Amino acid sequence: RAIALSGEIGACDKLIVEGRVSAELHRCRDLEVTRTGRFDGNLTARRVLVRASARMSGKIRYGEITLEPGAKIRADIAPLEPDVLEEEPS
Repeated sequence: RAIALSGEIGACDKLIVEGRVSAELHRCRDLEVTRTGRFDGNLTARRVLVRASARMSGKIRYGEITLEPGAKIRADIAPLEPDVLEEEPS
């Protein structure tokens, strides 16, 4: 059975996406989209890891991003400004 989540997440320490997430996700420290995962929406995260065959779309702002070969990205992607990186999630 597939896992699906939709909504807004104000802040998180670590989120691992194994199913489908459609969300506004702000101030996340670590986001990992697994091989079976899909993230659609707006994301602001310090570290992003997108595994092979994972999918992402939307608007992505990141401090560090790692894309494994085979990851599928269709997004507006840009690095975070240094002052945003200094803010800690609450």
